[in-house]
Amino acid sequence: MRRYSQKNDAIHLADALGLLSPRRNVKPPPKKLTTQPYRPLIFTNLSKGPVAEHYNEIKKDLLADYKIPMVDHSRQMDTLLKDLRAVNEISHRNVLQKNLYNHVKTLQNEDELIELTNLSFYQNRLTMPLFTRFIMNKNLTDLSRLPFNVQNIDKAVLARNGWTDVNFAELKVLLMKKYHDLNKPLLIVKLLKDNFDSEFLPFIRLRQFSPFYERIVWKFYFDYISQNEAEYIKSLDNVRSSFMIWEASSAKCSEIAQVMLAHHEPSGLQRLFLQLCSSNAVEKVVKSDLSEGRSLLLSSLKKTSVKFKIYDIKTTATESVANRALSYSLIHAIENVVNGHFGNWHQDVQLAAIMDQLKHCRADMVHQGVPQPDTENMGVFTN
Repeated sequence: MRRYSQKNDAIHLADALGLLSPRRNVKPPPKKLTTQPYRPLIFTNLSKGPVAEHYNEIKKDLLADYKIPMVDHSRQMDTLLKDLRAVNEISHRNVLQKNLYNHVKTLQNEDELIELTNLSFYQNRLTMPLFTRFIMNKNLTDLSRLPFNVQNIDKAVLARNGWTDVNFAELKVLLMKKYHDLNKPLLIVKLLKDNFDSEFLPFIRLRQFSPFYERIVWKFYFDYISQNEAEYIKSLDNVRSSFMIWEASSAKCSEIAQVMLAHHEPSGLQRLFLQLCSSNAVEKVVKSDLSEGRSLLLSSLKKTSVKFKIYDIKTTATESVANRALSYSLIHAIENVVNGHFGNWHQDVQLAAIMDQLKHCRADMVHQGVPQPDTENMGVFTN
């Protein structure tokens, strides 16, 4: 007993002096939980139904019922694909259309032309611009092979190809051009007599014909029906139509230019151009050339008028940069015509005055602060 007591005393003393290492608090291991299987009471089963129904009721009370909206994903995907195809078609439509136009121009076999025309027609894709490429192809000669009767047009059928009332009138104008190429003047006369007063002239008055179609109408009308250009210049009283009449004329070009100067109030460059066309020197050369067949001088003047759209030319500094550059280019072109056909223009009073006014017109534009373009790159503004 004494020995046990001494041992315990030593332990207590060491503990008091802090000589013993701290004791670890060892927690007893947790009691193992045992899960009792669910045993439904007979009373609950009888009062609230089977266990499955009871469980569904509890779940319904505890959990909110979130329903995902029903969406027709297949329809959404179809719509998305259609939109993507539409965007792709829009981005490439102009390129493909231009390629088709160029392809039609290169076709030399009439069978291929007719086949492609029929295909476009029955697919409702024979637009007026596309049909223009077909009918203007010189290798298309048998118009009876077209998918529709050109002399008795079914407007309802062509309307499905996007044709308008103006397009039907334009078709008749193209037919005159085609009959001219096929050497069928009687058909041209018939079209003019049937349509000039009822369709062609009203569309010209409303300016719904482009210059391309209006020139064709005036050319054949004055060649086959009547040479009363001055009367239409006065009755229409429109600078654009007057220039179309002049561009479509040949033998009377100087006389028509004089009528235009007297009836209209042309702008500066328009006036100088008409003065050149009506000058004695130009009239003399043109008459001499036409007596032998063709006038290069008149062709140069007409090309200048068509290329630069002189009927719409402006020279004021308030116009856009493109229009001002176009005016510079026109001055340069007129000077080239005079220099090219009249080497001694300094000795002609009229030509010398016109060239001097052109020089002053250019100087005035420079004085107003209009920059002069590089004449070597004028094609940018004149195409």
